[in-house]
Amino acid sequence: MLSTSAPARLPIPFANNAGGSYIRTIPQASQIGITGGAASLYDGFVPLNMAPTASGGIPPFGQDMNGILNWLSSINQWYQAGGPLVYNSSFATSIGGYPKGAVLQAAGLAGGFWRNTADGNTTDPDSGGAANWVSLFAPVFASPTFSGTSTFSGPAVFSSSASLGSSATATTQTVNDNSTKVSSTAYADRSASNAGSAAVSSAIAACRQGMTNSNVLATNLLSSASIGCSVSYTAPTDGALMYFASFICGNYVPTPTPIQLNLRVDGSVTTADQTTSTMFLMAVQSVSAGAAHTIEVDANSGSYSGTAMACTVRVGYVFIPSP
Repeated sequence: MLSTSAPARLPIPFANNAGGSYIRTIPQASQIGITGGAASLYDGFVPLNMAPTASGGIPPFGQDMNGILNWLSSINQWYQAGGPLVYNSSFATSIGGYPKGAVLQAAGLAGGFWRNTADGNTTDPDSGGAANWVSLFAPVFASPTFSGTSTFSGPAVFSSSASLGSSATATTQTVNDNSTKVSSTAYADRSASNAGSAAVSSAIAACRQGMTNSNVLATNLLSSASIGCSVSYTAPTDGALMYFASFICGNYVPTPTPIQLNLRVDGSVTTADQTTSTMFLMAVQSVSAGAAHTIEVDANSGSYSGTAMACTVRVGYVFIPSP
């Protein structure tokens, strides 16, 4: 099918302006024995409508035809307009519960949606604690545990018209204390009691802030040196681990040898690139429940001349559970 094959939109439902005597609501219950020849959801058009009038048959009512076509075309127009579907208790009972995989818009939460995980579900996902409903877009954000490490290799050598007399001494690195940030970082899950709620939204925001502002290693990156930091994580369930690293150089050094940035998981380089100022790396891999992983970033400078580079490296991750 082609995208150009889309049918014309319904500007108004069928029989939109039909007068009251020319249209009627189609009842659910059978009308046989109640109104001769009347249609219903149960019977549709009844056997009398199919029988010859000479044999006692009754032609289908135009009011019934207008009624059912008006109803169905109104539903179609709602979908064409992008109208949302929300939980309805009466409807849920009448159909025996929502089927597995059904998606409903969350009431009172802009942009929120619920996904049903079980057939025959009549519970209200907006009531709080409803069984078998999860937020469609809320992944698990877990509080990370951080550890900062750094190493330097070889003496730093600077070329200058002035004689230094000896190799320059490596500048002392400073590692931010993240204990407060880590301990206060919230945990957000996809359980029915939390998914889609304001608590989850605030928790996600806290985690994002934690990953942005925590596990930061700030230092001067000297010539022919290396700096790095790491983060450890154990997956609570099967899922995917999205991890990232960034490198920011505060004072750009003219014509330096490019900085080599490596992003590693459990000691193996997953992605790497070179830069002279700023870089962001990201990768994703599947993980199993209970598996522990160590994510590391290291920045390695070549030999260069000039002022030592004031740099910052960060590493972090987001865990996304399997549905």
